[in-house]
Amino acid sequence: QTYEIRADAPGFTPVLSVSSAPYRMEIIEPSLAFPDGGDNGIVASFKLNDNPAEVNYYEVRLLAEITERWWGYGGAPGSSATDTTERTFITTVGIESDDPAVTNENDLFYNKLLFKDVLFNGKEFTVRFKSGFTAYNSPWGTRNVNKYFISLRSVSEDYYLYVTTAELQDYTSGDPFAQPVTVYNNIENGFGIFAGYSENIVEFGP
Repeated sequence: QTYEIRADAPGFTPVLSVSSAPYRMEIIEPSLAFPDGGDNGIVASFKLNDNPAEVNYYEVRLLAEITERWWGYGGAPGSSATDTTERTFITTVGIESDDPAVTNENDLFYNKLLFKDVLFNGKEFTVRFKSGFTAYNSPWGTRNVNKYFISLRSVSEDYYLYVTTAELQDYTSGDPFAQPVTVYNNIENGFGIFAGYSENIVEFGP
């Protein structure tokens, strides 16, 4: 699906952009496992059926719904603690993959995989990744994971180019010997990004 955005104002050159939102991809046979009971993090995988008619771009993330409880200076429950803080939230956690097919841009990212289908165009492909994220208990508080989510986004080329160049510019910004990086821009007569994606999410309960 293709979309256009346009802005007009008297006395100014019109600003416009055209981009697309790819079709939503199915997550096939999703799996999430916890080696050694979760003490060594998470391993996960799923399959996708790549469309051979075009170049496709994908973004994979692992999210966790977490409940954190922190106790006051008195220590753990049962002590003289007078203050307990609790919050539940969803966050993206760090992931990585050893598969060359999905590592083409991922030295830049901590919390996602962003890749294109160069090595598996038109095939059923298994995405495999891992995370060192764990729950924990300490004298000052606990972090319990209520559920996990695997997110698969089919992203447009504009999305892919913007995110990779923006991350590369940030990554090299403190290096005086690095080549200058121009962040991708698809706004005619302006600056910015107009891009789309479609997302599929599967949930893994407690």
